[in-house]
Amino acid sequence: MLANVLPFSIDYFIRRESFSFISWQSIGENLHLSSWEWDRDKFLNNQFSHPYHGSYYFNAFRSEGYGFWQASTATFGGSLLWELVGEVEKPAINDLINTTLGGMAWGEMTHRLAMRLTHNWRTGRRKNALDVLGIAVDPMNGFSTLTSKKRQLAQWHVFDTTTIKFELSGGSRQYNRAEDHERKETRGEWFTRLNFVYGAPNASVTIPFAYFAVLLELGTSDSTVFNIARIRGNLTGWNLRQTDLRSHSLLLLLNSDYYNNTAFSYGLQSLQLSLHSRFQLPLKSSLQTETGLSLIGLAAISDQDLFKGKKRNYDYGNGAGLAGMANLFFFNRIGLRSNFSVGWLHTLDGKNADYRVLNSITALRCQVLKKVFAEYEWGHFLLKSLYPNNTTEKKHNYYKRVSLGYQFRF
Repeated sequence: MLANVLPFSIDYFIRRESFSFISWQSIGENLHLSSWEWDRDKFLNNQFSHPYHGSYYFNAFRSEGYGFWQASTATFGGSLLWELVGEVEKPAINDLINTTLGGMAWGEMTHRLAMRLTHNWRTGRRKNALDVLGIAVDPMNGFSTLTSKKRQLAQWHVFDTTTIKFELSGGSRQYNRAEDHERKETRGEWFTRLNFVYGAPNASVTIPFAYFAVLLELGTSDSTVFNIARIRGNLTGWNLRQTDLRSHSLLLLLNSDYYNNTAFSYGLQSLQLSLHSRFQLPLKSSLQTETGLSLIGLAAISDQDLFKGKKRNYDYGNGAGLAGMANLFFFNRIGLRSNFSVGWLHTLDGKNADYRVLNSITALRCQVLKKVFAEYEWGHFLLKSLYPNNTTEKKHNYYKRVSLGYQFRF
């Protein structure tokens, strides 16, 4: 209730937003199934703000000791309550899906990260600083800890010792836009990136989010500053073979992806069945691979002409995808990584089209010092639109990144 009442009060009493002037009539109309629709809010609101807000519903239950799946039902319930009674506008199908699935991913990620920060053996000022950081990461857990003695006792001397690998990097990037390989625009920007991995793909695979990876990126674009937010964590899994030289694990992953930059916008909520493998090679070298099939529950795809620029400039669709990754690390110093993903999508709301989305990335890394690395990365994003009249559009976006980074374990 707090996660709904607080933003509603800000919209109603302070911002005086027209959509917050609810009435019994608006609530009654929203209760009809025929009222549900696809809304036209901006990409940032629908693809980032709603999933992040869903984490508050999730952690309201998670911080009180409920499990992952119990908290997931609270995420759905909180989102449904807002759609029906929190605003005058008709309830949105896309908001319910994005808030629920994205809220589960953001919620469990922030919950585990906050618990890892606040529940440790440190004392003194460093302990206090980590407690403040943990509350900032997951305010619901901080609120619960401060107000519930029962919760305080339940968390007393409960330490999370899971290893988290952090990478913080920054540098320059360049985008080249093209249609059918005819160059349209080139942009240069600065960026900073935070990448961290919690746990390992072959540890406690049956426990939701015992392993997850997060990528966040900010840039100096004049159109958007927040560029990437990607979360992927296991829902369950199976260890197939584990030895000192090789390991194989099959994981069912929940993915929440947000890409918004000068060149393109693309967001999705998906489930992925993925095979993770690790091979220990001679000469202090190793190889990590990943292949997976995904079910894309809801995707937002760039469409600048949609609704003639009135808020929404993207289509909604769903479909299936295929993804793969190979990461080869030589002599504990030189790394070569290659990622690709392809998606087949059909429009649910927007232009009547089928989409083919291809994303390929290659990165070369050099470990300059023990904790300092330099990286050069290049990639290609292709959006192919297929229309009923047999016409085809191809939009290409190429990019290059050069960065310097620092890595550490917590």
